[in-house]
Order: sequence, then C-alpha cells, then structure tokens
Amino acid sequence: MTGIIYVIADGGNARDELVVSARSVRRTMPDIPITVFSDLDISGPFDEVRLIRRPRNTTDFFRLRTELLCDSPYERTLHLDTDTYVVREVSAVFDLLDRFDIAIAHDTHRIAVPIPGIPESYPEFNAGVIAYRAQALRALSPTWLALYDQHVEGVSYDQPWLRQALYESELRVATLPPEFNFRFHLAGFYNLPVAILHAHASESEFESVARVATDLYPEFWSSYVHYDRQFWGPHGSARKLLDLRDRWSRRRLARALRRLFPSHR
Repeated sequence: MTGIIYVIADGGNARDELVVSARSVRRTMPDIPITVFSDLDISGPFDEVRLIRRPRNTTDFFRLRTELLCDSPYERTLHLDTDTYVVREVSAVFDLLDRFDIAIAHDTHRIAVPIPGIPESYPEFNAGVIAYRAQALRALSPTWLALYDQHVEGVSYDQPWLRQALYESELRVATLPPEFNFRFHLAGFYNLPVAILHAHASESEFESVARVATDLYPEFWSSYVHYDRQFWGPHGSARKLLDLRDRWSRRRLARALRRLFPSHR
C-alpha cells in the first residue's frame, strides 16, 4: 500500500503549514491516503490522525520522528515535512521503490557535520522529503537512532547520522533530483518542471513560485537557476546564478521575477 505521512508536534506555524501542504497533495493526487502523526487535536484534508506523545524538546522530536517514520501504515511511504508544497503529482518517486529501498535528495548544505571515514563526495541527505520502503527503514533505524543518541549532546539534528547510517548500510539509495525537493530559498538549480517545493512560505508564495517553476518555455530551465530569499548563517548568502546569454532569456527572467515578487516592480 502507498501513502503519505506527516509528523507534527507542538503546533506553532507548523499547523497552518500542514494544512497548506496536505491541500496541495489533495489537489495533485486526490486518491492517495494521508496519515498525520501529531500530539495536536487537528483536522484537515487527511485520512487519519494518529495521536503521539508530546516531545520534550527539539532533540526528542527528531528522535521521535525517526521512530514514527518506521510506524508508517504504508509499505511504500512518502514522508513530507509540513513546510512542503506539492506542485504536480509525484507517483514517480514511488516507482523508484520497485528497485530501491529509499529515495531522498541531497541536502543543500552538503555536510553540516564532517564524519571521519565518510568521504565528502557522499553528502548529507535532506530528511524533509523521503520516499521509502517501510521494511527497509525499520532495518536502518536502530543504527540511525544509536548514532543520534551517541552524538545528540553535540548536534541535536538527525541528518548527519542518517548520512552515516546509510553509508554503512547495504540499502539501495536513489538520489532524488532537486525538482523533487526544491529549496527555492537556498542555492540550487532545476531543469525540469518542479514537483515539490520545500521552504517556510505562505500558500500564496508557494503558488507564485510554482507558476514560475513550471514555466512552459523549455529554454527557461537553463536560464534561471534558483531564487535567493535569505541569508543562511555561517554558510553566507545564497547567490543568484543566471544565464543571460540572449535578450529573450533576459525578458523571460524579468517576467518570471515580476510574477514571483510583485511588490518589487
């Protein structure tokens, strides 16, 4: 059985983000089941809400999330963070699970925590969008959790230890392209119509980006590389990388940016 799960705890903006994300799933894939794991009494376009205990802190949340991913009611699962927006149907990620155990995209910041013995050519993966076979993740989770517990005092963050667990495992990992986990507020690129947006944004902002990221001009894919919306701590500012080789590219880019940022006309 195939389905989508979300994990949300302790409310805040995540509750509204969840509804926006689930609504985008319903619009693009109306028949796919959606299960939410939450400590909140929530309602929305979901098929099921499973109550969980409230995490004590952020560290506890990441650990709990790993455990809950393994409790998915779907053998073939797509886990989405609440700050995602599905632009078009994404059944292609489930098709990968015919041949692979997990499908996941590289993290935008490739290595947050260097780990001895793992080459830098094997980067971290972003845990906010994961397609997986539940049986495979259950096999991986003891190692992932053990590494997390071992290092949690230094880094209350699960992706470095997911990287190590996958590197040391025998699981078959398919790398999703950026179009299926498009962090449009950070450095990156795409050259196919985007499928899943991933950022803290309002529904109207997601819709604006979606209009640009599904532009019908084929040349556009090589012209506009990414959107720069914020500075990112020690990594510095993401930079715009634009291909402006001809005036038609410049005109298409200007038109797209006006749609995305109407207040800056």
